Formats: sequence, structure tokens, C-alpha cells
Amino acid sequence: MLFGKILAWAVSRCLLHTTVEADLCSVPNKALMKLAPGSAGDLKHEHEEEFLLNFKAYTSDFSRLLEVEEYPIVRVIKSRASLPKGTRIGLKDASDRPRVFDVEGATVHDDATGKFCAGIVILKDVTEYVDSIKKQKHVNDQQFEVMANMTPQMIWTTTPDGYHDWFSQRWYDYTGLTAEESIGEGWRLPFHPDDVVTAGPRWKHSLATGDEYTTEYRCRRRDGEWRWFLGRALPMRDESGTITRWFGTCTDIHETIEAREEAKLNRAQLLQVLDTGKVTIFTVGSDRRLQMLEGAMVWRRQCDDPREYLGKPIDHIFGHELDIPDQSVLKPFLEPLDKILAKKSAEEVAEFHVPHSGRWFRTSYLPFSNDYNSESTLDGCVGVSVDITELREQETALKVRDKENSKLVANALAAKEASRMKSQ
Repeated sequence: MLFGKILAWAVSRCLLHTTVEADLCSVPNKALMKLAPGSAGDLKHEHEEEFLLNFKAYTSDFSRLLEVEEYPIVRVIKSRASLPKGTRIGLKDASDRPRVFDVEGATVHDDATGKFCAGIVILKDVTEYVDSIKKQKHVNDQQFEVMANMTPQMIWTTTPDGYHDWFSQRWYDYTGLTAEESIGEGWRLPFHPDDVVTAGPRWKHSLATGDEYTTEYRCRRRDGEWRWFLGRALPMRDESGTITRWFGTCTDIHETIEAREEAKLNRAQLLQVLDTGKVTIFTVGSDRRLQMLEGAMVWRRQCDDPREYLGKPIDHIFGHELDIPDQSVLKPFLEPLDKILAKKSAEEVAEFHVPHSGRWFRTSYLPFSNDYNSESTLDGCVGVSVDITELREQETALKVRDKENSKLVANALAAKEASRMKSQ
């Protein structure tokens, strides 16, 4: 066996006194000569290139023969530099069996002058190691496929440039596509064209930056039904940080999307009801900061964005945002709130007048806790404000009308009494 043996190959340049370089002169050791066909005496020596061609060198996967310029020793001589780490070639032994070698190349210089003298190449047989790695990789690939096919998600992988080269069995079961139809750009076929328009640029961005890829798109099932999926992908990097592969998943989130859309619709309907009924719902935390504000936004001016109030102290909102510097005006609103937050009351109702709008509101206050199982904790106060301006105006008008009616009745009674007295 050649594994573990070191094959050395040295080539020197003999410099003449005229400093004109002579032809190459190779000095292979015995271990390397065993890889040459025939006996050592049969090897050609007329030209160095012909001599090197006696050793058939291949790429490490034996996909093609190397050109003479690609031979490790020639590369060292021409570049006058060491070979990069990880250089590997293929050679065939005397029995024509393929062998894989790790190659190290170094240069030799004259100690006195520093001139380049020779190049040395050392080849180490790593065939058994490479074979064991291939077998282990095959086992790992099989294990990965088994685990991938067991998961409910559709799993896929791509090359560093985004070329889709593998899909789990669940992909084929769901889409009905074949491997030939799916590989490469075929992944786009089952997805909705409108969603691919969004997903495409995101995928390109991830390929260019290495950022996580996340998107939502509709994927057509083999029976024609469209379902929503969450697409995610993360890169796998080597020790140097270079992306070697992308691993992605497609997770069915159709029920989640439907629930989210239904929640959006319900919220829109609720806001419409609140707006139509001129109702505002808000929450204030135990730190007296506004946490939520929804509804007709009865507090704000027309130009204000209510989201700007969130997180701000309730006093600040009314004192500065709404230009109500007189704290006495805020008492009807703040005192019931303080009672709830101080746990002095379980329910409060108060009417409040907003000076800048001239509107009246009736607000109901209730405490709330994030721990539904605990009655002792208090996380804040919920307020429900209803616009009662028209009701107040109607009450005022009714009082005026009642007062006028009372006057009319009194006048009528007085006239009647005057007439009676006149008759007497």
C-alpha cells in the first residue's frame, strides 16, 4: 500500500556562468518512480516535458487529465513560490488503480545569493482517507435525507450561488413535480407569480449578503389548492466564513395566515364600530404611562398621530400634548384613574370635558392584570370613553325647554288667577 508513503520530486535549474538558464532537470525519488508505467529505464529523458508526461496526473476527482503547466512541480518552478495549502491531485499506480495525493510544494534558494535553485514537491497518499470521507459523507447524506423526509416541512438545499440541487420527498409529494422539473429554477413553478415577485429580490439579497432568507408565499398543491407557506433559508459556512451551501425549509402556515387575516378583519370591524359609536379604549400601566389607544381618538386633535402618545405619562399627554396646563381641569379624569392604580377602588365612572375640542366624555375605569389567575396583582387600568357631547347638549336643551315650559305654565296660571280675581 502506498498510503503513508512520501513521494518526493525535485527539479533544479542549473545556472551557467553566462546566467542563461538551462533546461529543467527532474529528480524523482524511488517511491514516485513506482507510479511511472514500465521501468525507470524506459522513461523518456530527451525533453523534460516528455519526461513529466510519463506520469499521468489528474484532478483529485479524476474528472480530467492535468496539462503539463498544471503539474505541481511545474507550478512551483514557474511561480517560484510554494503551493497553496490543500492542493490535491490524482495519480494511478502500477496496477492502474486511482490514488489521491495531498501535495506540498516548496522552493530552494541559495543561502549566499538568495537566488532560486530548485523546487521540491512532496506527495502524500491519502486515498484511504479520502475514501473513508466519501463513505462517511454518503452515510451522512442518507441520514440527512431520512431525517428531512420525516419532518413536516419541505426541505431544500442550494449551491452557494442559489442553484437548487436537492428537495426532500415531501416537496415532490406536495407539488407533484419531478426532480427534473424542480432542480435549478424549477422551484418557482408551484409558487404564486405575485408572491415570487416579492420573494425573488429577497432571495437575491440573501445570496449577496449572506443574511437569513425569510418570506411568505402561496404554494399550489398537486390538486390545485393554494396554501400559504413560510420560506426560510440559512447559509452553511466553512472555517474561513465562505458560504458552501444554503439550507431552506417551507413550512405550511395556511391556518396561521387565515387566523391573522381574520384577526385583522375583526380589528378593522371593531375600530369601525368604535369610531361609529365615538368610543375610545385605552390602557394605562401602573407607571401611569399610556400603553394602548384605540377608537375614535377623542383626545387628539385632527392633525395628531395617536401612536406618538404611547409610552408617555398620562399627565404629559394632557398637560403638554393637548395644551391643558390647568391641572384642575384634569382632576375629573385623573382622580378616578389614581384610585384604580392605588387599589382604592375596583370601578370608577367620571365625566370629563376637553377644552380644546369642547367635547364631553364619560369614562369608565377598570383595573387589569396580565396574570388572569391572580386577583392581587395590578398591572394597570383600562378606560372606555364615550362621547356624550350630544347627550349633554340635549340635557341642556331639555333643561332650557323645561324652564321655558315652567315659565309658560306659571304665566298661564297667573293669567288665569288674574282673570278669576277680576271676575270676583
